[in-house]
Amino acid sequence: MYFTDGQINHAIYGELKGDEAVYKVLTWGAGTFEIDFSRSSSEQTVTQSTQGLLLEGLRLLDESNRDAEPNALEA
Repeated sequence: MYFTDGQINHAIYGELKGDEAVYKVLTWGAGTFEIDFSRSSSEQTVTQSTQGLLLEGLRLLDESNRDAEPNALEA
């Protein structure tokens, strides 16, 4: 992920770019990362504000987790 003025402007995760790359990272349960303040990117692949990305990503994650839970009413 690359930031400009505190906002995510570009994200890459394997073949994923932009919003989808950010959403993928939100699924991580554990891991390590490194911050390199000397790197930047002029690419603009992210279409939302950082806050919008996090809200939408967490909504998608919540829906995914909810759909994976067994339905007690069907048991």
